[in-house]
Amino acid sequence: MHLFFLPHLRNGETIIPDAGQVRHIRALRLQEGDEVSLTDGHGHLATGILEGDRKTLRIVIRSMVTSAPQVPFLTVIIAPTKNHDRLEWFVEKAVEIGVHRICLAECDNSERPVVRVDRLQRMAITALQQSQRYYLPEIETPRPFIELLEKPWPAAKFIAHCHPESTKPFLRDVLTRGADAVIAIGPEGDFSRDEVYRAEQAGWLSVSLGKSRLRTETAGLTAVHTFELTNQV
Repeated sequence: MHLFFLPHLRNGETIIPDAGQVRHIRALRLQEGDEVSLTDGHGHLATGILEGDRKTLRIVIRSMVTSAPQVPFLTVIIAPTKNHDRLEWFVEKAVEIGVHRICLAECDNSERPVVRVDRLQRMAITALQQSQRYYLPEIETPRPFIELLEKPWPAAKFIAHCHPESTKPFLRDVLTRGADAVIAIGPEGDFSRDEVYRAEQAGWLSVSLGKSRLRTETAGLTAVHTFELTNQV
């Protein structure tokens, strides 16, 4: 069944789809009487019936349930890439695999590009529909990495970097199944030594994502996939 995103859902209400949703419905060749699934990104899954014709299309919600909360919870802190397309690619694929929160970080070596968070949120919605998930990840606007280090994260904290002077275990070897985690990924120029030092002093564990030197967006996706595999039932 096709899944559509709508930010507000109530059982029994009639919804008039916006122009983008109408185009999507028509592209899928859905017709009056067809059943569709809807989610608000907060764990609610509704079943609706299409009514009307091509000019007056509407969805009538017939039932609604709430899916189980997201456990365990993964937050990825990542520095925006210089090429915005690469950041969009990361968001799309990370949402499909199962990230729960994305925090954008301004680091010492960041290129500090303009970040279109609204576009990233649209990419996340598209990925949510594609992957049939019911919780839309949070995407936070860029903040200094040092500020993010100091937040009281109720989770295991990891910082992935390439500095050779640190003895780093592989992320896959230190993740605990069923435990929340925060994983920090640096910019193209990596975290500075001062950022790594301050993170370690704040209780973050330095980790490796493998033997290869990865691009920022690839490192972020590797972290998400490693976490997901660790928590596969």
